[in-house]
Amino acid sequence: MAQPVLTLSTKGILQDPKDKADRQMAYYLVSNHSQSNMLRDSVLSLPKRIQEFEGDVELLCAKIREDVQNLYRIIFDAVEVTVTPSYPNEADPNEVNLTVQALVTEAGTTYSLGRIINVKGNRTFEIMSINNTGIAQ
Repeated sequence: MAQPVLTLSTKGILQDPKDKADRQMAYYLVSNHSQSNMLRDSVLSLPKRIQEFEGDVELLCAKIREDVQNLYRIIFDAVEVTVTPSYPNEADPNEVNLTVQALVTEAGTTYSLGRIINVKGNRTFEIMSINNTGIAQ
């Protein structure tokens, strides 16, 4: 059963599926795995995953896919996530674009969310949204 997303912003409780998906992704992109002493190492964090799996792109993609599925599974009826690496600069093997695409279903309607995350070594340099035509913005 679909669940709302709670925020500390003026938006309060998010019910709209697009807003929920976007907010959950934003939380994942900027969260710190040690931001809470009570939940230490339980907070899902993209920066931590990039640090943990620097140099192992296949494992990094698998962990990101698992994390995003776990984040969305608690608020949507169904979730399908893919993470695909690409190398935009052949001269720099440490630079990789990770394309994260999620299809989430709520009340029989499927919504799409996508991000391209540019990573160099153990740092995130750019995050781009993918619109419905597959073009990064």
